[in-house]
Amino acid sequence: LMIDLAGFKRILSPFFIQHFEKKVINLHPSLLPAFTGLNAPKQALEYGARYAGCTVHYVDDGVDTGPIILQGVVDVVQNDDEESLLEKIHQKEHEILPKAIQLIAEGKINRIEGRRVLTAAGVSEEAVNFKYGIDARYEGQGNEITVWVSEGESWASDADTITSMFEDEYRRIYGLAIPDVGIEVVTWRLSASADLLLMEPQKSIKGETEEAVSDEKRPVIFNRGEQPVETSVYKRELLQPGMIFKGPAIVEERETTSVIRPGWDVEVGDNGSLVAVKDPK
Repeated sequence: LMIDLAGFKRILSPFFIQHFEKKVINLHPSLLPAFTGLNAPKQALEYGARYAGCTVHYVDDGVDTGPIILQGVVDVVQNDDEESLLEKIHQKEHEILPKAIQLIAEGKINRIEGRRVLTAAGVSEEAVNFKYGIDARYEGQGNEITVWVSEGESWASDADTITSMFEDEYRRIYGLAIPDVGIEVVTWRLSASADLLLMEPQKSIKGETEEAVSDEKRPVIFNRGEQPVETSVYKRELLQPGMIFKGPAIVEERETTSVIRPGWDVEVGDNGSLVAVKDPK
């Protein structure tokens, strides 16, 4: 299912957008995020833009703020007025809208997004894998099963192959297949993943006891109604086995933040863990 709002010029309710998330697209006559809303070509001319264009984007609960799918660019020349610029933009719209719909239909937009998320997390582009599947059931049933049908940069299975794979999986789960009953697909699936790099754990070596060095100080309130306390801040990756420091302290790392209250002493253990002991005094 895909809903195209090209020329609709109405704002849909948040309920509608949430119900059809990533299924509603719009065609806007500007190079978003510039010149949102009405009269975008006029806005571009008044701003003095040298380039204008159009954008196909997913619709979210904002105005022309959804993720961009495809854009087309046109030149703004000296004698352009609103009418002539709009005509050039319309011609470009006729080019990019079918291309955008084709990209969505082929699953390439989702692959782009999946690759973007994984590479942002540190995975190389070559290591990203795509897998394609369906949630399907026999007609008239209320529950579906998931069948993964192919892998790679594109969908590589035909209808007969998918039917056979569905029947094999259904037979594996329920012990039988149902002949002469149609199969309906409820959901088309795309999975983006990467193999984990196998790393040998490093054995920590006990270091000499030394005072850890704080990166900065911050005022922190530890108890309601009390005044802020000047607190040392440490980077977790810089704390080596054998280092010691006293609370109050904050230890920061990407996944979490550890807060050491006043009156606690900390030593970095042989395995790199933080061992906090309350000062008996």
